[in-house]
Amino acid sequence: MAPIALAPRRPLVLAAAVATTALTGCRGSHVALPDRGPVQTIDSAAFVGPVRAPSTTKARDATVSNETAPARPPLDARRFEGVPGTPPLAAGTAAIEEAELIESKVGDINGLPIYADHFLDPLEGRFRAAARRMREAEWLKMVEDEIEDELNQLLADELFRAEAAARLSPEQEQGLRAFLEGVREELLSQNYGSRRLAQETLRSERDQTEEEFLARRRQEALVTLTIRDEILNRATVSWRDIEQRYNRDVELYNPPPHAIFKLISVPASDDAVVKEVGDRLASGEAFASVAAIEANGFDAPNEHTRAARLDGPYEEAEFFGADNLNEAARSLAPGEHAGPINVGSRAYWIGLIEIRRDSVSLYEAQRAIEQQLRSERVAELQNQFLRTMVERSNMTSAIEDIWRRLVHIAHERFWVNR
Repeated sequence: MAPIALAPRRPLVLAAAVATTALTGCRGSHVALPDRGPVQTIDSAAFVGPVRAPSTTKARDATVSNETAPARPPLDARRFEGVPGTPPLAAGTAAIEEAELIESKVGDINGLPIYADHFLDPLEGRFRAAARRMREAEWLKMVEDEIEDELNQLLADELFRAEAAARLSPEQEQGLRAFLEGVREELLSQNYGSRRLAQETLRSERDQTEEEFLARRRQEALVTLTIRDEILNRATVSWRDIEQRYNRDVELYNPPPHAIFKLISVPASDDAVVKEVGDRLASGEAFASVAAIEANGFDAPNEHTRAARLDGPYEEAEFFGADNLNEAARSLAPGEHAGPINVGSRAYWIGLIEIRRDSVSLYEAQRAIEQQLRSERVAELQNQFLRTMVERSNMTSAIEDIWRRLVHIAHERFWVNR
């Protein structure tokens, strides 16, 4: 869905209104009126007065009263003038409450009504937090994407459910009823057999009634049924498919080997330390143990260990910056060491710990490759199925409209009024 530019709009509100057309006539009318005397200005106080008690006079008395009552001139609306602005309230009159946004229905997905509050409430925390740290354009793009993702998921669930419900055989319907009865019994058993306690648990933990909970479980079962029949059963992977993927990604499963070195570096001018390192290595002490000497310039284990990738023959590799270190390293076999080798003011020893080959055979990789291929095909079949269902239902423009309305409401609610 393409990003939208939100135009300023006033939110829909509940408010009292006066229909002025009845008083003023059609706009643009210029009929001359006879003079009716001075204009009388009215305000809200004119509508406030004592409440009259119900009349106890019989109908026939009222008739006589009407005959004897003095005639009253008819009310002429043109003798009153409407004054713009907020009307003054008479003493003791309660003010109307603040206008507020109506819970709006933004559309339907396959007959399922979508309400703004119900849809946006779970996203409110993320949207408000992001609004505190993002610029408006960046925030709006994030909101557009998240609403689109949620709508797509809602659309997928609803289409899967509708498809499964339409194809449900009598035997499957019976099995579904048995499944839901088992869900109900499990819910009761988890709440000591008390239906009242089960309903309270659902309200407090899920904000659902028992009927809503079971309806949701029914929908999940129908979605699972559709995915199984329409997608999983068709997402087959052959041995030839696995071989082809392994050969395509052979470098991933057989990366170049690495030469693992450990290094010792001490001041070349410190004869005592140089002699100590040489004597300990000559005695057969493990190179890693000697490398832990306090005088070693590489004072942490991760610092005196080097892994060099071998992209070519070992004898031609460049491991270090100094030529004499490289020459010494190329002469080593795993388990051997060389040194001291002077480079500037430092004396070095190099130990080749191992040549590490992290290759994975086809036999070892086959299960992971099969899972990868199956996941790819499930996603492909699911997208294909959804595209077909959306086209069949003619819902593309409706989803686009729902998306735009939700983005606009989110912008008003979480950005403009943040």
